[in-house]
Amino acid sequence: MAEKCKTCRHSTGNVGELIVYVRPGCPRLSIINGVMCSSKMRCKECKSWKEDEEMKRLTKWIDNGIARYAVPLTNIKIIGYGQCCTQLARYENTGMTPEQVIEMQMEWAAMKAAHTRWIPVTERLPEEDGRYLVTFSNGTRSTVGYGTCRITVFGSPIGHGWYNLHEGSYYADGCIIAWMPFPEPYKE
Repeated sequence: MAEKCKTCRHSTGNVGELIVYVRPGCPRLSIINGVMCSSKMRCKECKSWKEDEEMKRLTKWIDNGIARYAVPLTNIKIIGYGQCCTQLARYENTGMTPEQVIEMQMEWAAMKAAHTRWIPVTERLPEEDGRYLVTFSNGTRSTVGYGTCRITVFGSPIGHGWYNLHEGSYYADGCIIAWMPFPEPYKE
């Protein structure tokens, strides 16, 4: 059986000595210099591996140091011209150019990375009001609210920012140094 990293639905099929180039959605995805990848070691330990049954690759990428080009993975005469055309048609039915597919993959990876890392408050604040995980300047972590809290003066809210969910009081500027949205709920 081929290595998991070559047959996984998350793999692009391009595998080096240490690195596996992956698609968006890979649970072991890292972005290095704008490239979605994982390590072979992490792929071996991955419990989300599933063989790519829907779209088996017909080609692989070769990089000889001068140029990068695609070559057939199998003898096309064996699998048949029709199957090759079927897979090409699946891609063409997306209506996307290769550049658009790559752009979509990069946007997906950036969106995923933005939702799985601590974001310094100096970088940006949440776009939506709600509950967030935060790190305080003393290193402790907690769940707090961001937006307009329930404390009002004569029925009008007194501000907008980070607030204690239990007391409804705002935190002082500089008190919270980073935040993170909640991950998606667990699904079986």
